[in-house]
Amino acid sequence: IMSREPRKNEEEYKAKMKRRDDGYVVDAELFKDQFYIMDVATGKAKKINDGHPGIAGFSLSPDGTKVVYSTNYTGRMDDDLKFDLWLVDLKDGSSYKIADLHGPETSPEWSPDGKTIAYLSTTEGDVEYAQTDITFISPEKGSKPKVMTADFDRAINQIHWLKNGYIYATVSDKTETPLYRMDPKTGQMEKLNTNGSN
Repeated sequence: IMSREPRKNEEEYKAKMKRRDDGYVVDAELFKDQFYIMDVATGKAKKINDGHPGIAGFSLSPDGTKVVYSTNYTGRMDDDLKFDLWLVDLKDGSSYKIADLHGPETSPEWSPDGKTIAYLSTTEGDVEYAQTDITFISPEKGSKPKVMTADFDRAINQIHWLKNGYIYATVSDKTETPLYRMDPKTGQMEKLNTNGSN
């Protein structure tokens, strides 16, 4: 599970709230999103990794030993072009960055065999609403990303990699968001419906 770290001065904060002295400076204190493993039977949780402020999404590997997540390091809305991908080993809590391109990397998804991570990247890293692509990268350190939809002229909104091997994605197409299916071997996009709407 992922949980926001507690305030360092929780009692002081509660006292200020009680006396309605609850003014604060925005972003003066940034809270990390931390990873825990919880025993379902006992409800006890153990912190595995400190994480970062601004984690926007994560995905558990098929074998349950690793987590990949996307973070912009601050949680601030105006830092949405700074998202990178990080990987956490749940055995020892160690972590490292696996994707650090010019522009955001978001929405990570593991392949069913755990050998590849798919995520969304942008064609122009410093442009707020640049077109988004499906990109592949290996979870190993130093891996090079491969853009799979470079020839597809629509922006990808969301992706999900199913056990049948295909990646399903919603796509921005004028005023609609139809569902597509991508073959991960070729990057070929197949439109599955025509009536998706915003």
